[in-house]
Amino acid sequence: MSAAPDLKRVTLELGGNDPAIILDDADPAVVSRAIVRRRLQQQRAGLLGHQAGLCPEALHDDVVEALAGYASTVKVGDGTDPESKLGPINNEPQYERVKSWWPTPSRAGLGR
Repeated sequence: MSAAPDLKRVTLELGGNDPAIILDDADPAVVSRAIVRRRLQQQRAGLLGHQAGLCPEALHDDVVEALAGYASTVKVGDGTDPESKLGPINNEPQYERVKSWWPTPSRAGLGR
């Protein structure tokens, strides 16, 4: 007997940080593009986007490198420019929120 005829699509709630779960057979370049694109959609719509990621230790460096590489190609600029994919931060609360997503040297264990 096969369960395939009765498979259902599901959405799982995995906590407040909407993690991107990367499996050990994933292609870092492919998942990195998907993660960055999804995050940019969230910036526009306020609905989607990963705020954390889970990946096998063996893929960690490749995934981080691919994320940084792809993210560096995203054009930041005037929100009315069709070529821009990410606009500027426009107020203090938004700036503080975005700033909190990256570790300070002290939170990263680097002193200060």
